[in-house]
Amino acid sequence: MPNNITIRGHKELIEALKLVSTRVGSALSAAIRDGLTPVVPAMRAAVIAAVSGGKQSTKHWSTSETDYKIRTLRSGKKVRTLSSAELIKAVKDDPRKAGGAKQRRQFQADGSLAVVGKTGMLAKSIAVKAKAKRAKKEGGKRVSQNAASGWLGPSNIEMVAVNTWTGKPQLVVPTRYSHLVNNSHKIVIRGRTYGMTKGRDFMGPVYQQHSKAIEERIANRLKHEIAAAATSVRKGR
Repeated sequence: MPNNITIRGHKELIEALKLVSTRVGSALSAAIRDGLTPVVPAMRAAVIAAVSGGKQSTKHWSTSETDYKIRTLRSGKKVRTLSSAELIKAVKDDPRKAGGAKQRRQFQADGSLAVVGKTGMLAKSIAVKAKAKRAKKEGGKRVSQNAASGWLGPSNIEMVAVNTWTGKPQLVVPTRYSHLVNNSHKIVIRGRTYGMTKGRDFMGPVYQQHSKAIEERIANRLKHEIAAAATSVRKGR
């Protein structure tokens, strides 16, 4: 899945910005954010179309997690999956863990949770993140590296839902199963294979369709940053 964007073009604009500003990285991240943010509704719509199409149940798209399962984060830190009892307690302590207002009311009324695969969390989680490359130290000063990267896609929002295969509460985190929606994969539950799902690419086509507009918005923001920085220079700020 294409999930990262860097500014590869616009070299002339970047060079012009470097002449009048020391915060090039921040300006680039703002430009990426401007470029990607208007695409959020289109990608959310693509997700909804992907998970509602076809005969294959979306409940296969979220992995079953065993109580107390240990997993390793990208940072190398090991974390333990919460048990069913701990997840229920988490929802009782913070009703927002049950999901939106409708799900919260339902949980408070009869203790029931939304069903895994029907939470709508993947579409809701689509968001933009952009950040400048960390500045480096030169001669005792922090200097911008004139680089930034951005991302449009699922984020790490969480809620608790019930897994119909195990009958247990499960933590639903869109980034853990978005690839299962986007790409074809085997349905393996408790060691048994039940077939294959059909990949439904909700990211690639959206990026391709909006790529030109994304680049135009990035260029416009860079021009704005150049003009603002040049004005500040003239005023001696």
